[in-house]
Amino acid sequence: MLQPGRHANTSDYRYGFNGMELDNELKGEGNSYDFGARMLDPRIGRWFARDPLAAKYPELSSYNYVANNPLVYIDPDGQQIIFGIGLSGDLRKIYNSAISKMEHSGIFNVLYNTLKDHKETFIVNKIPANSYNKLMTENGDFTAARDVNYSWFGLVENQPGESSNPHTINLVPPRQSKPQGFTQSTIFEEVFHANQYMDNPSNENNLEIETEAKVAKVFQLYSQVVDHVGDMSEVLAKSRDFGISGYELKLLLNVNESNAVTGYNQNVKDYFDAIINGTAISEELESSFRNSIKELGARVDEVYKDHFNGKKFENTGNTPTFDKLKEK
Repeated sequence: MLQPGRHANTSDYRYGFNGMELDNELKGEGNSYDFGARMLDPRIGRWFARDPLAAKYPELSSYNYVANNPLVYIDPDGQQIIFGIGLSGDLRKIYNSAISKMEHSGIFNVLYNTLKDHKETFIVNKIPANSYNKLMTENGDFTAARDVNYSWFGLVENQPGESSNPHTINLVPPRQSKPQGFTQSTIFEEVFHANQYMDNPSNENNLEIETEAKVAKVFQLYSQVVDHVGDMSEVLAKSRDFGISGYELKLLLNVNESNAVTGYNQNVKDYFDAIINGTAISEELESSFRNSIKELGARVDEVYKDHFNGKKFENTGNTPTFDKLKEK
């Protein structure tokens, strides 16, 4: 609200709060902004009309502005709350950089757009310090696991099918020069997990869920390096930049006892090439690919054994969400 005698204005400039156009004829000077889908009264933080997407936010008044939390959310057009400054400054730059590296190849765009277009809302946030500090030592290492997995570097909270909406993808922020949850690897995996939960929120086979996410992640990486497959040093450099773990990368690459890469797992490479090129997959190739997934599942089970609390899950080799996405 403008204070009399303490502001200056010009009719030549029509924009104000959030860069939105002023409409001084409706409620006086500076008291209404046109967001496109509806008008906002900035004095009270309320819209003049119901939210056209009110069904996405049943727990909120359809007249409030960004869930009464303008420090965290923004609303660019008067319709949809999106994540705002919670990933501010360097965090937002790191996040956007990771997204830009993935969005032009593989299946990431399909996954990401599925969340953006879903009837429920997904927000990317950083894990609060009081949560992730409990998992870490003073030098930034994790106390319970060294490898990337969603319990330590990222976590999907308030999953689809639960009562709370919006749903949050929380990422551990960088610490001690370590990227933690802000790698392509972790961002991809958490976005994939959110898609899995949407497809089948009742699936309780955690080993299958985690293994499938690794398979999809390795495929995403391969899609980004497919033009460099003949240059192993380039593939390994891009793998490090992606942030993928060694036990996950073994799905695609063969590694000897000295931990040296000796080449590709040809069955997996052929399977991924068939998806990318749109060629038929034989029964023999399908079978060998599933066996490779089960081998990865055994490694995932070992890495996640503490997280699974001793519970044993069937190593199915199934990838239902990935199978659906690869057809798109």
